[in-house]
Amino acid sequence: MRILALLILLISTSSNAEVDCKGKISRLALQINNGVVILGLVGGPNAAQLCSIKDTENYNGVASEVCRTLYGTLLAAKASDKNTTIRFYSHDSCTTPELSWKAAGTLGYSAHMQD
Repeated sequence: MRILALLILLISTSSNAEVDCKGKISRLALQINNGVVILGLVGGPNAAQLCSIKDTENYNGVASEVCRTLYGTLLAAKASDKNTTIRFYSHDSCTTPELSWKAAGTLGYSAHMQD
């Protein structure tokens, strides 16, 4: 019975993966056709699709008005060559292929203009 409880605990903790990716912005793009914001950081991810600025979108669970604010702060961080941090849920590595030119999934907090 103890082994079963331990296995359940291990499975439940591994499904709650999250990773904080920090670095200077190497890529910041806005897709014209759908308003999706794409972010790449030195050290990974390469090109994660974060959110959409379109009013009709709730991309990756991020409201469009929040996405517009996020995009603006990312532009400022890129222009000032400062570090940024983004938390990605459902991932355990900043360099996973799932964060390259694909929807990043649920996002956590972000911090910008860091040294």
